Amino acid sequence: MSEGSTQRRIVVTGVGMMTALGVGREASWDALLAGENGIGPVTLCETSDLEARIAGEVTGFDPLDFIDRKEARRMDRFVQLSIAATRDALDQSNLDISSAADEIGAMIGSGMGGLTWLEDQFQVLFEKGPGRISPFLVPAFIPDMAAGQVSIQFGARGPNYNT
Repeated sequence: MSEGSTQRRIVVTGVGMMTALGVGREASWDALLAGENGIGPVTLCETSDLEARIAGEVTGFDPLDFIDRKEARRMDRFVQLSIAATRDALDQSNLDISSAADEIGAMIGSGMGGLTWLEDQFQVLFEKGPGRISPFLVPAFIPDMAAGQVSIQFGARGPNYNT
């Protein structure tokens, strides 16, 4: 960046990882260095009607290690994983968000989210009718909810985006 530039710098101060290799940056990194790939049989959904039955799932993840039980019940797994990865990154960074909350935001890449909730709520719709669908369905389903919940959970008031 040249002197007098109006561009602002972005600083990465911590890394958070919830991957098929492990829960947390250390477990993921250690597994990567050991040559593991994290690919295995699908366990999170029924695959009997599918041709593909292997995936890179995040196994051993307990959202209650990172999120209050009541809040976790209102979130789809992709949001829970986003919050957990953010907590992992913040723990490494030692960043005090409150000191610059308006300057700190969240950007998360997610093309689709909330499929678990969507599937569950379709089942509720078919079995119990529309009156029993959770009021949290739409907030659990939209992809930008991950960045929004990360911002809410950690008090970041800067820009938040889903890409």
